[in-house]
Amino acid sequence: MRMGQPKLLLPVGDKPILQCTLEAFYNNVTRTVVVIRRADTRLASFLQHQNVDVVRLSDDTPDMKQTVLRGIDFIRDAYAPADSDVWLLAPADLPLLETTAVATLLTHYRRNQEQVLIASHQGKTGHPVLLPWSWASRPSELLSHQGIRDLWHANDVVQVECGVSVIRPDVDTPEDLEAIRQWPADQ
Repeated sequence: MRMGQPKLLLPVGDKPILQCTLEAFYNNVTRTVVVIRRADTRLASFLQHQNVDVVRLSDDTPDMKQTVLRGIDFIRDAYAPADSDVWLLAPADLPLLETTAVATLLTHYRRNQEQVLIASHQGKTGHPVLLPWSWASRPSELLSHQGIRDLWHANDVVQVECGVSVIRPDVDTPEDLEAIRQWPADQ
């Protein structure tokens, strides 16, 4: 715990970091899945009051790939998505993630049905990433030294201009949190 406490529950304004991130998805998606560490009881308690599916890792891992694989397994078992369905991926520590970015990716996908869409602004990519459900098996095909980002670096992706800055900072240190709390509203 680099932050002295679970960072996703630290406040940005009057809300925890995770709630800010989740709100970017709520009006745009059918279901939201949050994968957490097995022993993270405080986070699990907070998530009981959110409209999300909570999935626990069987073993703690710093590897985002394992977290994504666990989430995909849950979605496959709980919802049996069709290949025409999509999933969005973003880290949970992005309290400045814009609802507009999520909506823009979904609208663009409905019109064009491209493979992978990545939110961008002025040529820079950020979050979220939209992947067709037909890609759900691809993270498990990554080599041990490859991370989730290798999925879209090794394949053709379409950058979708979201009209808002999607290059928002995440929260890894106390300094990051302070910078986010001071982030100008017009950026």
